[in-house]
Amino acid sequence: MRRGLEGVSFRPDTRGPARAEGGRAVSDADGLERLHVANIDFPEFYASVLGGLDAARTFYGSLSGSGVEAKRAAKVILNQTARMVWLADRIREVSKGRPALPITFFIIAAEAVAKLADGFEDEGQSRHYVRRFFSVFCTVEQRARAHRALEWAAPRPPSSPDGIADYLYSIRCDVVHQGRYFEMTVPSDLCLAEVRAIILEGAVKAARNVAATSDS
Repeated sequence: MRRGLEGVSFRPDTRGPARAEGGRAVSDADGLERLHVANIDFPEFYASVLGGLDAARTFYGSLSGSGVEAKRAAKVILNQTARMVWLADRIREVSKGRPALPITFFIIAAEAVAKLADGFEDEGQSRHYVRRFFSVFCTVEQRARAHRALEWAAPRPPSSPDGIADYLYSIRCDVVHQGRYFEMTVPSDLCLAEVRAIILEGAVKAARNVAATSDS
């Protein structure tokens, strides 16, 4: 981006498969370490948006083992979002310069969050629930952050942050329905990192909201 991100370069993760964010390595038949989506460390994955690892462990632990349906649903929201974002992270490693691919998984996560929080179990209404994610579980400030992060993307986003949900959903549809994964560009990987953070923050808000219904 030209404002706020100018002069800042993305630093790739060099910690190796066993230490990549939110993931644990497993060994294959040859004894080689491989990341696996089934071994995500969920508290570690959310530490950056929950104020640290201790806070993330406390929150995640509060949703576990209670037998309360609302807390179970809240935990599913966190888990499913983490899985989709984790997959987006892996795709970014092998699709540099193709931001539409990880964004597709971000938007799959956003849709899942809104549907799970609403108890929606039918088919369809994808655009509605992506819009709901950004309107209900994201603040005005978060929508503005997403808009600023993509301000210099191509194709250009709408002039108002209120249109960011439809813009991102259209990117997802280009990939899923038309196979056009190559048309979108962004000036920096930090643009994607900001959208990623907003998806995780929205998931946390949704999980909190759902878990709170167990106390009412």
